[in-house]
Amino acid sequence: MKRNESVIVDDKDGLLELNKFFEKGYKIIFEPQAKLIHLALERGGTRKKGRIDWYFDFFYNETLFFLKHFPKIYLPILFFRKLRAIIACMIWYGHFKLKALATPWRAFLAGWHAHKKDINNWL
Repeated sequence: MKRNESVIVDDKDGLLELNKFFEKGYKIIFEPQAKLIHLALERGGTRKKGRIDWYFDFFYNETLFFLKHFPKIYLPILFFRKLRAIIACMIWYGHFKLKALATPWRAFLAGWHAHKKDINNWL
């Protein structure tokens, strides 16, 4: 999944991609000595922007994720499930400013177009 510069929903996307291997019959082997080091940064990623810009990344990536893994007919469910976040962006954090009112819809549309571009690149 090609995202913008933030990494929102990458964990869910990775798990659904991994699930494709299970469907093909692959199995997980448990390694008790395995270690994972999370290289968390104090700054950067989704923290470097303002809250409204963070919401753009959030809606954009959620749209890409949804379109990659679910039929488009269920897209209204995405809007309904994100209604609280839409309202928070537009009203709570955005205080009815034009940028905040437009951000969710611009992001959904940008995610839609990015998904269509990804599909065309696969063909």
